[in-house]
Amino acid sequence: MFLHLYSNNFCKKAKKILNNPLNFEMKKQSFLESILCNLNSKCKYKNIIYKIYKKEQDFIKENMKVIEEELKALDFPYFYYSYNNQVFHYYIDYVRDFFKIKETGQIKESKYLLRLIKFFYFNELLFFIENDVVKFEKDGKDLIIFPKKDYLKYLRRRWFAIQWEKESQRNDRVEIEIIKQLSIKYKNISIEIFSKHLMDKAFYLKEDYISLKNKKKTQYVFMKNLCTFLSILFLSKDKKYILMILYSHILILKKIF
Repeated sequence: MFLHLYSNNFCKKAKKILNNPLNFEMKKQSFLESILCNLNSKCKYKNIIYKIYKKEQDFIKENMKVIEEELKALDFPYFYYSYNNQVFHYYIDYVRDFFKIKETGQIKESKYLLRLIKFFYFNELLFFIENDVVKFEKDGKDLIIFPKKDYLKYLRRRWFAIQWEKESQRNDRVEIEIIKQLSIKYKNISIEIFSKHLMDKAFYLKEDYISLKNKKKTQYVFMKNLCTFLSILFLSKDKKYILMILYSHILILKKIF
């Protein structure tokens, strides 16, 4: 996860912030260094952010066992729904990935999730500051942090790729729902359509663009029959029909091998 942060454009020193967020510590400054740092806005704000980060880091270390127990019991789909915000979803995924939480529980209240999100947010922020890809602006009491011009181009490209992928996933869900509705009246046609859909998504093969010669090849016939069989299992509720088609496909596979 978050492989985009491991580009060659990022320095190795800064990557340690992400690799070991619970063990990362900034070098202690001497008295003179701290005075000079206060004269430099970037250094000054970095120190402020690190203090917040360090506080959350110490808290997590001290409460690691209870935090892990709570995370294992949380109903994560509920929290995804409650925080209907892509940024929250991103950091919830970040938390689950870091603590290796694959299952979901039933508890719908959390003492620690927001603090964990806060910690990983500042962890990433320190990473970007260290790489010098963000800049600061003071607006009254508010500190505004935004990407520099060159890095903004990279973020825009990445945002477009993410939106493209999401739109593709949405179209897939709509297409599958239409096929399921079609299967109520036209079972054989819907199985054929869904089989083509699987061929495209699983093997990146558009059946309409494959030559007759290639369609006769053993590998293609196997993939086609596999996708057809999976389509039958997905769309058909008739057990006798499934068994009949399954038997016919077994006979075909015997001929192939």
